[in-house]
Amino acid sequence: MSRHLLVYCAGAYSASDVITALGNVRRGLNMSYNVLMNGHYPYVPWNDLLLHLMGSLSIDMCYDWSMAFLKKCDCVLVHPTRAKESIGTQREIAVAMQLGIPVFYRLYDLELYAQGLTEETNDDA
Repeated sequence: MSRHLLVYCAGAYSASDVITALGNVRRGLNMSYNVLMNGHYPYVPWNDLLLHLMGSLSIDMCYDWSMAFLKKCDCVLVHPTRAKESIGTQREIAVAMQLGIPVFYRLYDLELYAQGLTEETNDDA
């Protein structure tokens, strides 16, 4: 079993129309679910949708608390659909890279990374 990682899940969220935005949320939740099912602990920005139902939240507020979590994560997993067009996703990738946090675009690559960390830990024992 690979090491359990704190994984920041990134990808497009908002859009100019509700159908595209809901598609982004669906993809993000699906990716986050797969991270969880692979034994890791995802931070899921798309869950912000539920908090938006409670009251008015600014985009800056959402970015601020997302970045606080990103800085604590072991790695970032990006859903590639519309990621290049997403200002928030590009900001998340840039911050991760500045901090030396690995960024992955496929769960498979994240798993290889986690397995390598596990092997390093076992070699040290």
